[in-house]
Amino acid sequence: MERFYFTFMMSDTKYHNCYHIEEAESYEEARDKMVEKFGTGWAFQYNESLWKISEDQYKRLYCCNPFNPDWFEGMTQADLFNLKEI
Repeated sequence: MERFYFTFMMSDTKYHNCYHIEEAESYEEARDKMVEKFGTGWAFQYNESLWKISEDQYKRLYCCNPFNPDWFEGMTQADLFNLKEI
Protein backbone atom coordinates (compact mmCIF):
# COMPACT_ATOMS: atom_id res chain seq x y z
CA MET A 1 0.00 0.00 0.00
CA GLU A 2 1.17 3.49 -0.83
CA ARG A 3 0.25 6.74 0.85
CA PHE A 4 -1.25 9.53 -1.24
CA TYR A 5 -1.81 13.08 -0.05
CA PHE A 6 -4.63 15.35 -1.16
CA THR A 7 -4.95 19.08 -0.65
CA PHE A 8 -8.03 21.26 -0.94
CA MET A 9 -8.78 24.44 -2.83
CA MET A 10 -8.41 27.79 -1.09
CA SER A 11 -12.06 28.47 -1.91
CA ASP A 12 -13.17 25.44 0.14
CA THR A 13 -14.52 27.10 3.27
CA LYS A 14 -14.51 23.86 5.26
CA TYR A 15 -11.17 22.29 4.29
CA HIS A 16 -8.85 25.02 2.98
CA ASN A 17 -5.40 24.76 4.60
CA CYS A 18 -6.01 21.04 5.15
CA TYR A 19 -4.86 17.78 3.63
CA HIS A 20 -6.09 14.20 3.68
CA ILE A 21 -4.15 10.93 3.37
CA GLU A 22 -5.43 7.87 1.52
CA GLU A 23 -3.65 4.52 1.46
CA ALA A 24 -4.14 2.57 -1.74
CA GLU A 25 -2.48 0.17 -4.17
CA SER A 26 -2.39 2.76 -6.96
CA TYR A 27 -2.74 6.45 -7.80
CA GLU A 28 -6.12 5.72 -9.41
CA GLU A 29 -7.46 3.76 -6.43
CA ALA A 30 -6.47 6.58 -4.05
CA ARG A 31 -8.16 9.11 -6.31
CA ASP A 32 -11.35 7.03 -6.39
CA LYS A 33 -11.37 6.81 -2.58
CA MET A 34 -10.88 10.56 -2.32
CA VAL A 35 -13.72 11.32 -4.74
CA GLU A 36 -15.97 8.92 -2.82
CA LYS A 37 -15.27 10.76 0.45
CA PHE A 38 -14.94 14.39 -0.68
CA GLY A 39 -16.31 14.62 -4.21
CA THR A 40 -14.23 16.44 -6.83
CA GLY A 41 -13.79 19.73 -4.97
CA TRP A 42 -10.20 19.15 -3.86
CA ALA A 43 -7.04 20.56 -5.44
CA PHE A 44 -3.99 18.26 -5.79
CA GLN A 45 -2.91 14.66 -5.33
CA TYR A 46 0.67 13.80 -4.33
CA ASN A 47 2.55 10.56 -3.89
CA GLU A 48 5.09 10.26 -1.07
CA SER A 49 8.04 11.63 -3.08
CA LEU A 50 6.13 14.68 -4.34
CA TRP A 51 4.75 15.40 -0.88
CA LYS A 52 8.28 15.91 0.46
CA ILE A 53 10.15 19.15 -0.27
CA SER A 54 13.77 18.56 -1.27
CA GLU A 55 16.42 21.07 -0.30
CA ASP A 56 17.03 21.88 -3.98
CA GLN A 57 13.31 22.43 -4.61
CA TYR A 58 13.10 24.67 -1.55
CA LYS A 59 16.07 26.75 -2.68
CA ARG A 60 14.70 27.14 -6.22
CA LEU A 61 11.09 27.92 -5.36
CA TYR A 62 10.48 28.87 -1.75
CA CYS A 63 13.52 30.28 0.06
CA CYS A 64 12.96 33.89 -1.03
CA ASN A 65 9.65 34.17 0.81
CA PRO A 66 10.41 35.47 4.33
CA PHE A 67 7.16 33.95 5.62
CA ASN A 68 8.24 30.39 4.76
CA PRO A 69 9.90 28.31 7.45
CA ASP A 70 13.57 27.37 7.03
CA TRP A 71 14.07 24.11 5.15
CA PHE A 72 14.77 20.96 7.20
CA GLU A 73 15.32 17.30 6.33
CA GLY A 74 11.95 15.60 5.88
CA MET A 75 10.03 18.83 5.15
CA THR A 76 6.64 18.21 3.55
CA GLN A 77 4.01 20.28 1.79
CA ALA A 78 2.16 20.36 5.13
CA ASP A 79 5.19 21.83 6.90
CA LEU A 80 5.85 24.42 4.22
CA PHE A 81 2.27 25.61 3.86
CA ASN A 82 1.10 25.00 7.47
CA LEU A 83 -1.54 22.46 6.47
CA LYS A 84 -3.55 20.41 8.96
CA GLU A 85 -4.43 16.77 8.46
CA ILE A 86 -8.09 15.79 8.40
